[in-house]
Amino acid sequence: MNVSASVLIVTFNSADRIGPCLEALVLEGRTDLEIVVVDNASTDDSLAIARAFGDQVRSIASPVNRGFAGGVNLAAREARGRILVLLNPDVRVHPGWLEAMTTALCDERVAVVGGKGVFSDGRIQHAGGRVDPRTGYASHLGEGEVDSAAFDSPYDVDYVSGFALATTRTVWQQLGGLEEAFYPAYFEEIDFCFRVRNSGLLVRYEPGAVFTHDQTPPSNTDLVRAVSIERQRWLFVLRHFSAEKVRALLTEEQAAVRAGRRANLAEFALVYATLSALWPRVCVARVDDPTLGGVVSRLDQDDVQLQLVALHARSLDALAGKPSVLMSDNLRGRIRHLPQPPTSLSIPGQRLRDRLARWLIKPYVDPPGAAWAEYLSALQARLLEIEAALAQAEVSNVEKPVSSAPDPDPSSARRFDSAHEPASPGVDQP
Repeated sequence: MNVSASVLIVTFNSADRIGPCLEALVLEGRTDLEIVVVDNASTDDSLAIARAFGDQVRSIASPVNRGFAGGVNLAAREARGRILVLLNPDVRVHPGWLEAMTTALCDERVAVVGGKGVFSDGRIQHAGGRVDPRTGYASHLGEGEVDSAAFDSPYDVDYVSGFALATTRTVWQQLGGLEEAFYPAYFEEIDFCFRVRNSGLLVRYEPGAVFTHDQTPPSNTDLVRAVSIERQRWLFVLRHFSAEKVRALLTEEQAAVRAGRRANLAEFALVYATLSALWPRVCVARVDDPTLGGVVSRLDQDDVQLQLVALHARSLDALAGKPSVLMSDNLRGRIRHLPQPPTSLSIPGQRLRDRLARWLIKPYVDPPGAAWAEYLSALQARLLEIEAALAQAEVSNVEKPVSSAPDPDPSSARRFDSAHEPASPGVDQP
């Protein structure tokens, strides 16, 4: 069979969505279209549903949750098509979608194409995307609006969403696929689109490719998702913004923490620790990859690193003065829902109490093995200590102040680590 295009789908506990997605693709009856599904170690029937389609769908079972980028990259390595189409399991294609995307990619200036995403009621969900050049926040064009003539013509955009994104195998291989540092999800397709645009090519919205996207609107209380998006936004900023813009944003973030405007400090302390650990690797990537934001001078590298470390320390100082109810509300509900990425990362602590980074950062660098097993064992023991500290804090409802001196007394730091160390939340998307 001559395969012209491959659809790449990543599932993670998607049993309630993947069936209709695959049915819409299979019903088209195309012999030149390949469907590849990578299941990210789901605990439901996602993989069984995909396998029920027989040889119409190529199903790959990953023994670990590779995240969205890791799952897509695995699917792309197995795919045979000249055109690669990323598709979410909660998406249903409309007739003519592939022809519209393929035609748009015939323009040699265009490297990525996205379509018109609509909610089940016909309102626009996505008609291309824009990234705020000052903050890095991303937004869907037209979201929530009634479909109209304004969305019926092609135009170039900052990015298109990964729920339905098409590119050529040539471009994919030149850029090395999606960046897996955006684990477990969010901003990886925006990063890819910016790298395309930094290569001098275009990202295009094509209204002839229509998709129903049954995305469940996130709850305002979905803290896990909100914090994950913030972490990925910051990673995107570090990879693509100038050092001057990065420093300005970090200064604003420190002011927000100092003024008490940043809620959920337990979670954001983790974000800041992660970014501090990743920044040196980002600087190396910016030297090696011309599609990122450019080489950062040694002076700027050190300055940003100091700002990140200071931001982490300031958030911990602020967190130390919070009442124990914050720890109970933010941690107890997620203390047993830890991420299990496939790899590990060792983080050197600058201060004794900064050692929480060793236990909390979502690792992704080295292959799993004995070190990873040791990490999980130590982490389990650490969580038992945290739970005991939380229980004691709830009984006494008294928090002891913690010194913010650069070299705290070890016993004082130990009390801080036990009572205030936030647990990494679980993530329910691929």
